[in-house]
Amino acid sequence: MLIDAHTHIIPGSDDITVLYNSVTADDWNRIPSSPQVIPFYGIHPWYAKSCSKNELMALGQLIQQKKEDALNQVQDGKRILFGIGETGLDKTGRNPDIEDQKGFFAFHLWLAQQYKVPVAVHCVHAWGPFMEILSEVPDDLPVIMHSFSGAMETAKALLKRNTFFSFSPSVQRIEKQAEILRQIPLERLFLETDFTEVPSAGYRETLEELYNFAARVKNVTPETVKNYLENNLKTLFSP
Repeated sequence: MLIDAHTHIIPGSDDITVLYNSVTADDWNRIPSSPQVIPFYGIHPWYAKSCSKNELMALGQLIQQKKEDALNQVQDGKRILFGIGETGLDKTGRNPDIEDQKGFFAFHLWLAQQYKVPVAVHCVHAWGPFMEILSEVPDDLPVIMHSFSGAMETAKALLKRNTFFSFSPSVQRIEKQAEILRQIPLERLFLETDFTEVPSAGYRETLEELYNFAARVKNVTPETVKNYLENNLKTLFSP
């Protein structure tokens, strides 16, 4: 099984598990029910300024309902997996004023803490405020750093928490990211496409190439990377 740890598409392949990340409230009801799709519900920081309080309340209600559904399914011998995201801080893009984003990010973290689910985090050029807000939640909260682009010093601080680091295809061309990938323990690693639309060709090839690149950087086999990522997914959703 391959794992795409952060994407915005449904590839429709039985042997690829995807962590599908929402960016707006419109995405929440578009996520299909499938064993290969693990939904993440949230508001991207780009849309924090335009997001209404009603949508935030709706997000809280949705997560509460999903948690109740998950608990009921466990009693029936099944298990529903879901998370919060994507959320975070971003000083670039459509809403560069992170003052609008801080409260939204803190609310997403609170939901993840309250309902004991992982949170997928986006951070671009806002590491100081990000670390400050994250420090307010328990260290054991499972966090996936989507397309991690921070410094190694930041990574070391995050490794003291229950943090996983996901790398997108950009790691193959940015030497700084590749070096951080080399130093991140395999048991904290994920890989992702971050696709926003289904490519006409090459989805599987893109993901496989990323697995092969990570294997070369870590000096292990692609099968070893695959096994670690499968185990990391189980750990991410451990009770």
